Amino acid sequence: MSFDREIFFIRETNLADALGLNYEYKFEEFLEIIDYLVEYGENNIRLKEWVHFIVERRVNNQPIRVFSMEGALAATKYFDLEQIITKGSVKNVLNFIEEYRINKIDAEVCKAIGNNSSSLVLRYGRHWLSQKDVVNIFKTNYKRLKTALHNIQNSELPMQRDVDFCDYESTRFFSLSGLEKISQELSIKLRNEERREYCERVNEVAPPTIEGLAGCISVLQKYC
Repeated sequence: MSFDREIFFIRETNLADALGLNYEYKFEEFLEIIDYLVEYGENNIRLKEWVHFIVERRVNNQPIRVFSMEGALAATKYFDLEQIITKGSVKNVLNFIEEYRINKIDAEVCKAIGNNSSSLVLRYGRHWLSQKDVVNIFKTNYKRLKTALHNIQNSELPMQRDVDFCDYESTRFFSLSGLEKISQELSIKLRNEERREYCERVNEVAPPTIEGLAGCISVLQKYC
């Protein structure tokens, strides 16, 4: 069935794995408790379809559920209150959710780089992207980038010409090390938390993504 995979992203087997309940009879117990929380609820915890989970399909009349973050946390709270799981299992669920959240941001960054890398060029033994592409990758504007660059140049680690930035044919370019400094500056100074996190992840995602794109370009140039 069709559903929003950005909201419902935790399969019941993944949740059971994180809780340490995906083995032998424990998984059956896990499913029985989930069914109970859906049908009756307890300790002010009741799982609601389209809020806490969706039913993706049925196998032998058994619903196969996919949970939202709220649903996974509600179920985890119940298992914890009933002392069915350990504190380590609770941490596993939180780590699973956090990993998914970071992967989602990384995918967004990767897509932005892929869509804004037409200027990618190798020069001075480094890969460079134009200022226009950099503005789009960080999803910012020229004015905000100018402010960030001003702050960087007045910091203890200013950008170096032909290392972090260079000018070519009247266009400003930034290298990976330049992107790193912009990433660090924006991840600290931006007001919006989501924007700060996004810009912070550019520092992690950009190097392997750009190196991969450069490799593809090199192969195409060789055979085309």
